[in-house]
Parts: sequence; structure tokens; C-alpha cells
Amino acid sequence: MQMNNKIEYDTTENIKLLQSKLLRQTLRYANRFSPFYHNLFSRHEIKVKDILSVDCLELLPLTTKEDLLKYNKDFFCCHDCYADIVSTSGSTGVQPIIHPLSQCDLTGLAYNEFISFMEPPVTSSDYVMLAVALDGSFVAGLAYYMGIKRLGVSIVRAGSKNIHIQYKILKNFPITTIIGVPSNLIKLREYCLKEGMTNRLNSINKLILIGESIRNKDFTLNELGKRISACYPNANLFSTYANTETCVSFCECSAGKGGHLHPDLAYIEILDNENRRVKNGEIGRLVITTFGNQSMPLIRYDTGDVTFIADEPCECGRTSRRIGPILSRKKNIFKIGGVTFGQIQLENILLSHNSVIDYCVKIQYERDGLPTVSVWVSCKEENNNVAKQIRQKIWEELRIMVCVSSCSTEELVKIQQSTGSRKLVRFINLLNEV
Repeated sequence: MQMNNKIEYDTTENIKLLQSKLLRQTLRYANRFSPFYHNLFSRHEIKVKDILSVDCLELLPLTTKEDLLKYNKDFFCCHDCYADIVSTSGSTGVQPIIHPLSQCDLTGLAYNEFISFMEPPVTSSDYVMLAVALDGSFVAGLAYYMGIKRLGVSIVRAGSKNIHIQYKILKNFPITTIIGVPSNLIKLREYCLKEGMTNRLNSINKLILIGESIRNKDFTLNELGKRISACYPNANLFSTYANTETCVSFCECSAGKGGHLHPDLAYIEILDNENRRVKNGEIGRLVITTFGNQSMPLIRYDTGDVTFIADEPCECGRTSRRIGPILSRKKNIFKIGGVTFGQIQLENILLSHNSVIDYCVKIQYERDGLPTVSVWVSCKEENNNVAKQIRQKIWEELRIMVCVSSCSTEELVKIQQSTGSRKLVRFINLLNEV
């Protein structure tokens, strides 16, 4: 695997030349060792030797999550040298997608985060609390841990679920940086306030945020971003986007103008609803082609996540492409009662109410075949008016009728766990599951 972070500062032409070379290597490798891609290329009469540049990628079909679910093991390229195995979270009625990793793949995983965290920057003087999961075959916690350790930084593995343990770590260690999910870190702050510990929160100077988008299209903070910024007033925010299936991540630098692609690890495209490439800056679905993955390379993997490409040079000096904030997900855009809306729009409304600590949204079909939206919120204090206010605001801004209920934190967690996922699920979509 070629690893050279200097390429991120190189000319557009040189980046393209390198990515085209890596693409040719990937296609030859996948055609030889991946049963799925060998059959796919044969079925479509594709000769990989004719694909000479990343500009030719449009000649290849997309790979979808349905493909991974149906033919998961056919994607595997080497069956005798797995160093680790990670998987997606899965959801109701859907088995997790397995992604084996060779030692070479683990090296690439660590390199991805090592390069990402050089810019926020995380330094040897930092003390990092890793508030994400390292158990359960999750890839994110593993990647962040290896990347941080490669930087030579002190790290405490707090995990994602036990707020009391996270509180104890903040109390007993000089934590300066937290890696975690924004919604979970908001709950951590509320817990700290109840325990009377406020001074330690002010010493956090960096938050590396995963799993939830904190920015609008113009890179300003959305409601979740505003909330987390208010909770940790002295912390700089660095949003990251990661995709489990490809084991690729994108992290913001100090400019906060998009997640940086590492061009020696992947190539990205943005496609419209007709699967045509859009112009840089235009919104569409993110498609990723991986480079150097030994166990499970993916070619033109359609993530279903909606964003855009920013290709102008960044303030940090890098010339490689960046992706904008995740604005929605293909499967989480709905049309109910003639009104089209997205998950993030609804979540922004919930988080704009200062009393709301956490929430869960469930969209499903009722017996009459019509879709309904149900919302549960836990609040800082019991207030029956909160549910009414939120329902009214959703109607005013989106023109959809929803059922909003207040509940305790314990009751809300049970609802978030009702899908059987390994994660707490705050948006449960039962309309169009895979």
C-alpha cells in the first residue's frame, strides 16, 4: 500500500495521475481475487485493462449495500490472512455486513486517522478520551485508537455507553480532547452538571465528532452543532464522516470547510438520481472507490449519503478534494402528505428546543397503509408543554403532522434500542429497509 500524505498538497494533475494508477491496480486485483467483481466484470463484458483513468470509472456499474448483503463473502479477496474482522451495526431484519481486515488493511486504517488527526491537530501534549465503542466489531473506535496511538498521544478508552465511567475519567484525568458522538457528549455534559462538575468541561479544547452531522451546506453550525458548541464553549469542533463498508473516513481541519479525502486511499464521486456525475459543489450521493484494501476492495460503492465535493484549495494548504457535510441519506428522505423532508431537517427542529436532551424518531406504516411519524423526547425537566411546542414547530416549518411524547431518559433508551442494533438509534426508519 502506497502511503504518502504529501500527495494531499500536490497539484490536481499529479493527484489524478496517482489515483488512476491506484485504480488500475485495484481493478486488476479485484478481478483476480474477488469472486463478486470477477463475475460482475464478466457479466458486463468489462475489460479492466481498458480502464486507464479515474475518468473511466463511469463505465463501471455501482456497488450497493444490497450487493454487500446478498453476496458478502463473494467480496472477500484473501481468506487466510485476516488480522481483524469488523462489521456494520445491522438493523431490524437485516444481518450485519462483514468486512475482514488484513494486517495491511489495519496499517491503512491507522494511517487514515493518523493523517486526519495531524491537522486538527492532536499533539503529544493532548490527553484524549475515546468515547466510542471498541467492542462489538465496530471499526470506528478501532481506527481512531490506532491513529491516535500512532501519534504518540495519551488516550483513555472510555467507551460509548457508560456515562458514569466517562464522567469519572473526566474527573480523574487531564482530558483535553474527546472523540465521540455529539448527542452522547451533550448527555455527558448534563450528567456532569448534575454531579456538580463544570470546571473540567471548560478544559476540553478539541472535540472530534463522529456519527452525526454538525454543519449546514454552507459549513455553518446546524442546531446540533450549536448545541454541542454551547456545551463545550472552549472546544474547537472537528467533524468526521466515516463509512464502515469502505473503512474510509474524512476529517475536517481547523478551517471547518469539509472533510479531507486522502487521495492515496480512495476516489470519490457525487452522483445524481440518474447515476450521473454532478459538478463539484452540486449535491448528490457519495460514491467511494477504495485503494489498497487487501481483504475487501470496493469499487464505486454507493453510500447513499447526500453531500457535495469542495475542490478549491483549503486554508490548511491541502489541494486534495473535500466532502461537505452529510445533508441527508437517500433512505431517510420521505414524502408524507405531499411534503418532502429529510431526517436532518426534523432533527434540527428537535435540537433547537433548549429543553431537549435526547430524542428518538420512528417513521412506519400504520394498518391503513399510511406512513406516520412518532417522536419521543427526554427533557431537562418535566414539562408537558415541550411536546406541544415541538409538534407545533414541526408543523410550522415542515407542514407535517407528528405525534410527540415526553418520556424519561430510561424509557427513551429502551425505544432507541428497540431495533436490536448495537448502537442507540435516534432515527428509526421502517418504511424502506434494505
